[in-house]
Amino acid sequence: MVLVGMLVAMVLVLVEVMINGLLFKIAFSLNLSLWKLLPEMVSAVPAVPIIGDKFEMVGAGLAATVKLPVEVALPAGVVTLTDPVVAPLGTTTVRRFG
Repeated sequence: MVLVGMLVAMVLVLVEVMINGLLFKIAFSLNLSLWKLLPEMVSAVPAVPIIGDKFEMVGAGLAATVKLPVEVALPAGVVTLTDPVVAPLGTTTVRRFG
C-alpha cells in the first residue's frame, strides 16, 4: 500500500442528560485526519489465448431499445427520423483473428 492524500472525517455526537429534572444537551465535535491509502491493483494478461469453448454472441431477439418521449430531441422539425438497420434473416458473419 502507498500513502496518498488525506482523509478528513468529522464526527458530531449529541448527548441528552437529565440532572435533577433539568434536561441538558451536550454536543461534541471530533475532527479526524487520516492518511488515505491507495489500493494496490494487479492485473495479469495471459501470454497465450485461453483454449476452450467460447460463448456465442446472440442478438436481443424481440427486445428493442427505445427512447422515452422525454428523451426525444426537440424541436421535432429539425430532427430526421430514421429506422434501425437490421440484417436480413439468415445473414451470417465470420471473424478471423491472427
